[in-house]
Amino acid sequence: MKLKIDNEALAEEFFEDTCLLGIVAPIKDYHFCWRLNQLLGFDFRINTDIEIQLTKKQRQYFFYL
Repeated sequence: MKLKIDNEALAEEFFEDTCLLGIVAPIKDYHFCWRLNQLLGFDFRINTDIEIQLTKKQRQYFFYL
């Protein structure tokens, strides 16, 4: 018998209790992240390998995580 991992079920379970928050700022993303870390004492990092794509009114928008 060959066992198979259900990646979709794992991803759903992992993100089950999460929220996505979007912030728009008039400064560069890396500078905003640095300032947020400095002010709140976090260690947020920008991951440019992952992006969210949104299409609205025949325009495409891309947001890095």
